[in-house]
Amino acid sequence: MPDLRVNTHLGVSMRNLGFKTFFGAAVLALAISSPALAADLPAKAAPAPVVKTPDFDIAFGGGIMSDYIFRGITQSNHGVSPTAYFEPRYKEFYIGIAGTGIDWPGDASHGLNSPSAEVDLYGGWRPVVGKWTFDFGYIYYLYPKSLQTNALGPTFNSDFYELYAKATYAVTDALAIGGAVYWTPNILNYGDAADYWEVNAKYTIPSNYFAKDWGAYVSGAYGYWHVSKDDITTIPSYATWNAGGGITYKAFTLDLRYSDTDLSKGGCMNFWFTTGTGVSGWCRPSFAAKLSFDLLASALK
Repeated sequence: MPDLRVNTHLGVSMRNLGFKTFFGAAVLALAISSPALAADLPAKAAPAPVVKTPDFDIAFGGGIMSDYIFRGITQSNHGVSPTAYFEPRYKEFYIGIAGTGIDWPGDASHGLNSPSAEVDLYGGWRPVVGKWTFDFGYIYYLYPKSLQTNALGPTFNSDFYELYAKATYAVTDALAIGGAVYWTPNILNYGDAADYWEVNAKYTIPSNYFAKDWGAYVSGAYGYWHVSKDDITTIPSYATWNAGGGITYKAFTLDLRYSDTDLSKGGCMNFWFTTGTGVSGWCRPSFAAKLSFDLLASALK
C-alpha cells in the first residue's frame, strides 16, 4: 500500500516550481538605457529565464524494494517487491494508478485472499498556499483475486478504499514538517472502520555539500492506526514509526529505512486474521532499501 505522503505508495514526493523575480532584469535594462549610469555600475549577468510550469503534465516512475513495508508491516513476506506508477496531472489536480508486488499469507487459516499484486487507483487535489502544501484525495486498494472458500463469505476479497488529507509546511528551504490522516469505513473488506494518523519530517541536506546532480536527505515518521471493533474481526490498533535517509542522483533515489511497530507476535497474527504462526514476524523491526526513479514528461523535452 503506498504511503501517499509528501511522498507517493508512492512514494512515494512532488515538486513545485516558483516564479522567478524580474528585479535583476529591471536593473540591467536601466543600466543599458543610461550610458553614464552603465559606466558606473558593475556588469550585470543576464537573468535566468522564467520556467513556466505546464498546466498538464504526467509523472511516472518505478522501483524495486528489498521489502514492501506499509505502515510498519511487510506486505511481501520480507521479500523483494517491484513497483511502478503513472500519474497524469492538470494544474493542482491529479489521478493515478500504481502497482506493487505483494506476497500475503495463503494458508487455509487466514482470512484474506492471496493476490500477487496490489493495484492502487487514486486521485486528488494538491493546492499550495504560501509555505503550505496540501493534498486531499481518494485511493482504492485493489487486490485482483477472490477467495472462494472463506468464513467471511463465498467470494470474499480484500478490496477497500481510503480518503486522505495531508499537509506539509516548509519551515526552511531544507526542512519540511507535515501530517496526514487516512480514513476507511471498511478496512480490508472486513467491515471495520479504521483511521490512520501520522506526523513526519524531512531534512534535505544543502546541495553545496555534493557534486552536481547529487543530493541527500534524512526523514522519519510516527503513525497510529486505529481500528474499530464492531463485528467479528479482531484486527488490533497499533503504533508504527520509521527513520532513514536517501541519496539522490538526477531522477534516481536510493532510500534506506528502518521501521517498527508495537505489535506483539499475537497482535500481528490478529492483524492478518489468522491462527497460523507463519505471519507472527511480519510486524517485527525491519530494514528496507528502495531504488527508484521519478520523472515528469515535461522534463523529457
